[in-house]
Amino acid sequence: MLMHQRFPWRSGRLAFAAMLLSLLAWSSGVQVEEGQPEESTPARIEELQGAIRRVLEETNTPGAGIALVTRDSVIWVGGVGLAHVEAETPVTGETLFRQGSISKSFVSLSVLLLQERGRLSLDDRVSELAPEIEFENRWEESAPLRLVHLLEHTSGFDDIHLTEYVSATPTITLREALDYHPDSRTSRWEPGTHFSYSNSGPAFAAYVVEEVAGQPFEDFVQANLFDPLGMTTASFFLTDEVEEKLAKGYGSDGVTELPYWHIGMRPSGAVNASAQDMAGLLQFFLNRGTVGDSTLLSPASLERMETPGTTLAARAGMRAGYGLGNFTSARGGFLFHGHDGGMNAYLASYGYMPDAGVGYAVMINRASRALSDIRKLVQRYLVRDLEAQVPPVAEATGEAVATITGYYEPLTPRVELSRFIERFTGLVQVYVREGRPWIRPALGGEGEELIPVAEGQFRGENDPVATVAFIADGDGRVIAQGFGDALVGNYGSIPVLRLWLRWILLILCVALMASSVAFALVWVPRKLLGRLRGARHLSVRTFPLLAVLSLVAGFFVLMLSMDDPIVKLGRPTALSVGFFLLTLVFAAATLTGLVQVVRARKWEIHRGVWLHALLVSLANTAAVLYLSYWGVIGLRPWSY
Repeated sequence: MLMHQRFPWRSGRLAFAAMLLSLLAWSSGVQVEEGQPEESTPARIEELQGAIRRVLEETNTPGAGIALVTRDSVIWVGGVGLAHVEAETPVTGETLFRQGSISKSFVSLSVLLLQERGRLSLDDRVSELAPEIEFENRWEESAPLRLVHLLEHTSGFDDIHLTEYVSATPTITLREALDYHPDSRTSRWEPGTHFSYSNSGPAFAAYVVEEVAGQPFEDFVQANLFDPLGMTTASFFLTDEVEEKLAKGYGSDGVTELPYWHIGMRPSGAVNASAQDMAGLLQFFLNRGTVGDSTLLSPASLERMETPGTTLAARAGMRAGYGLGNFTSARGGFLFHGHDGGMNAYLASYGYMPDAGVGYAVMINRASRALSDIRKLVQRYLVRDLEAQVPPVAEATGEAVATITGYYEPLTPRVELSRFIERFTGLVQVYVREGRPWIRPALGGEGEELIPVAEGQFRGENDPVATVAFIADGDGRVIAQGFGDALVGNYGSIPVLRLWLRWILLILCVALMASSVAFALVWVPRKLLGRLRGARHLSVRTFPLLAVLSLVAGFFVLMLSMDDPIVKLGRPTALSVGFFLLTLVFAAATLTGLVQVVRARKWEIHRGVWLHALLVSLANTAAVLYLSYWGVIGLRPWSY
């Protein structure tokens, strides 16, 4: 159910932060390696097929399904590699792959169909369309949650939680899935301001389709989209026919088969489709809603689908971003529309250029960088004879540049629970270099020039349109919203003094906590050799150390869960329960250590030892208060 998109500022973060964020913001059970240097552009299909085969071999990925089309013809629909390794079954154009979040495109298409039929409107309040579905929006009177917010991921909802993934069964209804754990459907900011990906939004919108159409969402899509588009084998379910044609999904070794993963919110990620099926969808987009002699959807509706409308940046005029189940991505001076998806062992992507009249779909059966590499190959092949769009350039005054320089912190974590660490690891800096604005990760890394396009709008070097917008929020804060090479996400300016205070406190606490471990390397051996006396004094040293070790152990448990967090943390297991208990041990040992060090003021104890224990206890206490505030202490992952 993951939407794959490049997040350049994530790559330079600390390994610890990457581990934690990957876990807490888990969405599809996959991680993708970075892509490799580009090869020369294939000139013929045979060369393209050979290049794809080399990518599969290099990445240990069994197989790939490919569709390349124009408005009125099929360039190539087929496969490379194996759909079933053990049986040596080759991938063909009819082989099914899980499409993951590409499913969300069908939710938006369904809503647009009903809007054109006069049954609903994107601007309808969801509280009126489906009052029985629980959600929380404290701005409901002034900024009600609307259907369009669910589709553009501007509802402010958290992404769905671990327990929502685990609860799924093959027969669960959409209503049951939405009723199971509504806690994640809380608007964390005013709806219609920031994009933040949430799998529950499109599922909520799909339920509206069910209620308005009077039939299950999957039946509506089958009759109104799959059948008219010629997607004859596409399905949301694992039927006998689907299982027979579905490529097996594989783990990191490319050999171990992974089980089929059922999800409760099927509209957000359950579609299975072949390259042949996706060719029909691509030609539908390229022909602007027309299939044969029939028009299913108007060009105006498709244009609205491809254009973001509710973020601050969109309202300021920026057209790049996430529309209605459809996002824009730049490639070598060309702009593609489409969507990506991931589901357990599978990754998929489709993209098209309406003006050029070409499109592609790529799908693989092992989560690897092969998707990114093959996508680059097919994109380069499709645009090899086209002239790249000349990117816009404008002049930015020194005054305008000065208003956006400074540090920015992330405002909209995909999973709220990860905010406590993103406040440190997700910072970016806008600075001036040779009179021009640049942006880079605050923790270090390569910067990229922000090229002015219009007032308050910029682009990265490889972006053909504006992809970053700076907006004043009225309270003296500057909001940066990006969806391209230079920046991805939503950021708010932060005073440098507050930033440095935050970092100084963090570094001081970490250093003191680490020193307790280093100190133990001295006193523990002395105690074992009988050279350290005073059992009562030992508690002053022991409890702060125990607290630090329990915290380290807790995050080590998270690291051990990285390969399959849905299973290992989404249920009561040794790892999930262990993490829960270790956070409580950390809090209890911290409190006990602080009490003991206060009591030890009048003991006959070396003042240096006492002072060190006090400082470590205060650092531990600060960490307990901080983690408690953000919901980490006592967290039960299986019920989150």
